[in-house]
Amino acid sequence: GELRQIETESGTPLSEPLDTRERVTSTASIIGGAVGDRAAFATTIGILLFDRRGKLVGVDHRPTASPIHPAEFGAERFVTISMVAGSIDGEVFYYDLQIFSMESCAIEQRRSVGLFPTPTRIALLDGRILVTSGPGTVILDTE
Repeated sequence: GELRQIETESGTPLSEPLDTRERVTSTASIIGGAVGDRAAFATTIGILLFDRRGKLVGVDHRPTASPIHPAEFGAERFVTISMVAGSIDGEVFYYDLQIFSMESCAIEQRRSVGLFPTPTRIALLDGRILVTSGPGTVILDTE
């Protein structure tokens, strides 16, 4: 899949697709948003940050290639969680929660979160991370 920048005055796409480092595919859902004067895109493969000219200025570097829930955008951070458990302890599955810098997409924090079943939604609310898994929601501090 390709991601293209559009010339706002004419509505035509610029000639070259944006550099997505293979984080955008034809099957991956994508979420986009404004982050200051930048554009952020999150898919199940990763996170991309572009400046106004369409130059890639941030890309996630996750330690594993497992699929993730598209990142939730906060005021200063992106947060995501893996969709595949990294380890299992009895009936608890541990998923990799990652917090990325809004400035560069660098990982600021990683933690393992025990859940059952697989997480289905992630959200940010008042400085907390909400992870829904089955009928329940776990609330975590960002620090």
